[in-house]
Amino acid sequence: MENVNWPDFLAHQHQFQTNDNVTLAYGDFGPASAQPIVLVGGYSSTQATWCLQVGPLVAAGYRVITFDRRNHGESQQVTYGKTLARHAVDLAELLAVLEITQPILIGHSMGVSCIWSYINLYTDANVKTIISLDSSPKVLNDETWSTGMYGLTINSIAECIQDFPHLKLTAGHLDILIKRELGESNRQPFDFSQMQSLLLDSLTKDWRPVIGRITTPTLLVGASESSVCPASHVDATQELNPKYIKTHKIYNSGHLPHLEQSAEVNRELLNFLTAL
Repeated sequence: MENVNWPDFLAHQHQFQTNDNVTLAYGDFGPASAQPIVLVGGYSSTQATWCLQVGPLVAAGYRVITFDRRNHGESQQVTYGKTLARHAVDLAELLAVLEITQPILIGHSMGVSCIWSYINLYTDANVKTIISLDSSPKVLNDETWSTGMYGLTINSIAECIQDFPHLKLTAGHLDILIKRELGESNRQPFDFSQMQSLLLDSLTKDWRPVIGRITTPTLLVGASESSVCPASHVDATQELNPKYIKTHKIYNSGHLPHLEQSAEVNRELLNFLTAL
């Protein structure tokens, strides 16, 4: 399968309803009998953010599930459930609806926090492996942690939330075709003003205790020119659980390595998964 464009995503779309009556959209690619991979996007992203990963992963023999978290993309816009814990329950319900066991969970940015929240609620007993793309387990910097979001402390949260929609996420310029896919998928524009409570919830989380307890092989990918957090967060996080965590750094990339340096990201993902 080649790179997936937005019409491809629409052609593979399905829906399910959560236990609090929210309709979530998801895509299902590849053979149902294959090892499932679930891709969890970041804050404000749609399923199209994975347009350069779905094809190579399916071609490598995996079943790939993409989904829009509530209030994102094609999923329903609601006024409630704006917490990572609720998003983690949504992920658990998606797995249950599709009868998926032992998934590979791959997340980007806040999507990784959604995965850590899932592990916190359900443990990693039902997870085959975890891959994190440019996401520090603690974004608030303090005397115990210095590799969180640049300049973010307890005193600057309000300013960060206001400025976040204007943050430049790339180190260079995305290919015009990728921009088109992302633009076409944004049929329900993300409402930053209404989703500030979700961002606040994410900014104040500390997933280090969760990561310290995992017994699942995990790959942490950092980006050398990320505008969100230094790539050294992967080294600091590995120290929490060196037995199960491996790291890789992507150079010449901002906060969107899966779009900016997709060939290297895809190669590292598949190398890590093959080694398992």
